[in-house]
Amino acid sequence: MTAKAETKPLDGGWGWIVVLAAFVILAVAIGNTYTFGVLIPPLREAFHKSYFKISLIGSIQPFLVYLTGVFAGPLLKWYGWRKVTIFGALLSTAGFCASATVNSLYYLYFTYGVLTGVGNGLMYVTSMVCVQHYFDKYRALATGMAVSGGGIGLLVFAMFIPVLKDRVGWRYTFLCIAAIVFVNGVVWGAFYRPLQNVDDEEKNKKERAPLISSQQSSYSSVKSDVIRVSIAEESGCGCWGIFSELFDLSLFMNGGFILLSMAITCFNFGYHVPYTFTTPRANKGLGIPEKKADVLIALMGISNVVARLCFGWIADHSQNIRFYMTGVCIFGVGLVSCLIFLFNSFKLLIVYSIIFGAFSGSFVALFPVVIVDLFGIEKVSQSIGQAMAVGSFAFLVAGPLCGWIIDTTKSYDAPFLVVGGACIFGSILYFCIKCFHKSKESTQVHSKRTQRKHYVSESIS
Repeated sequence: MTAKAETKPLDGGWGWIVVLAAFVILAVAIGNTYTFGVLIPPLREAFHKSYFKISLIGSIQPFLVYLTGVFAGPLLKWYGWRKVTIFGALLSTAGFCASATVNSLYYLYFTYGVLTGVGNGLMYVTSMVCVQHYFDKYRALATGMAVSGGGIGLLVFAMFIPVLKDRVGWRYTFLCIAAIVFVNGVVWGAFYRPLQNVDDEEKNKKERAPLISSQQSSYSSVKSDVIRVSIAEESGCGCWGIFSELFDLSLFMNGGFILLSMAITCFNFGYHVPYTFTTPRANKGLGIPEKKADVLIALMGISNVVARLCFGWIADHSQNIRFYMTGVCIFGVGLVSCLIFLFNSFKLLIVYSIIFGAFSGSFVALFPVVIVDLFGIEKVSQSIGQAMAVGSFAFLVAGPLCGWIIDTTKSYDAPFLVVGGACIFGSILYFCIKCFHKSKESTQVHSKRTQRKHYVSESIS
C-alpha cells in the first residue's frame, strides 16, 4: 500500500456530473432500502410469520448498509470509487434476483438482508464520500443535492412498489427492482471519475519548464517516491496493516467522535421505524385502506427532497448554522414520533409524514458535511464509515424490537414513543459535542500561550 496523493476539490465542472450520478445511485439504494414496510403485508400473507420475524428482514438490510461503511473506506483506497460502486450494484442485483426465488422466510434474511444490504451499502458510502472530495466551498449544497436523490427514491419506490406487488406479486417486484439497481448502478457508477492529483498537476507544469527546472522536478519526484515507500513500510502489512486500514482507532480516542457516533445511533432508532411501521399503523391500527396508507411513504419522500435541498443551501453559509441545524433535526424526529398518538387520522398522518420526512432527510444531508467540519477531509472515508458502522446496530435492534412490541402490546403507537425518546436523547448527546470541542480548543489555546511564555522567558534569560 502506498500513500495516497493529495487531491484538489473542483467545486464545479465534472463535480456536478458526479453529483448527478450520486443523486441517481442514492435514489436507487435508499429507495429500495426504506420502502420495505410496503412489502410487509404480502410477505406476512405468504409466510404466515409474526411482525417480529418479518421486520427482522427489513432491519438486516439497513444495518448492513451502514456497517459496510467500515469496509468501504479501504476498498475505495484500493480499487477506487467506480469499481466499488459497480461491484455493489452487481451484489445488490444478485440479492434481489435470489430473493424472488426463495420459498422460506429464513432465506430472505440472507438474500434480501445480507446481499442487498452490503451491495446498497457500497453504493451509498461511495456516493457520499465521492461528493465530499469533489467539493469544498459548495460542499453542503452539493451533498444536499446528491442525497436528495434518496428522497426521490423514496417517493418513486413508494409509488412504484405497491402497484407492482398488486399486479405481479412480490416475487416479480423483486426482479423489477433488481433490473433497476443493475442498470442505474452500473451506468451511473461509471461516472465516478477519480480526481486529478495535485502532484500530477505540478509534475505536468514542471515537464514544460526549462532543463534546470526539469532537473529539480526529477529530484523532487525521486524524493517523493522515497517518502511514499517509507510511509508504506511504516504502515505495515499483514493482518495489522489491513486492520489499520479498516479502523482508524485515533477517532475512538476523540470524545467528539464518540458522542457523534452515539447520537447517530440514537437517530437511527427513530429514522428506520417510521418508514417500516407507518403503513401498517395506518392500515391495521387506524383502518385506513392499504392503497391510501402507502401514499404516506411517498409524502415522506417528497418532503425529504425539498428539505434536503433547502437545508443544504442554508447550511453552506456557516459551519455553526449547519451544526445546530443537524441537532435540531435529530430533536425534531424524536419529538414528532413521541407525539404520534395525536396523528390519528389520514389527514393528520399526512402532516406527520411531511414533518418527519423533512427532519429526517435534512439530517441525512447535513451529517456528512458536519463530519468533515469536525474531523477534516483527510479522514472523511474513515470518519463517515466508522460513524455509520457504530450507528448501524440501531437498525438491527430497532425493527425487531418494535415488531415485538406490536406483537406483545397490540399497540402501533408504542414503538414510535420508544424510538422518539431515543432520538431526543441523541439530540442532547449531539449538542454536547460543541461543549467538548470548545473545552478542547480552550485547552489548546492555553497550551500555546504557556509555551509562548516559556519561550519568551528562556530568550530573556
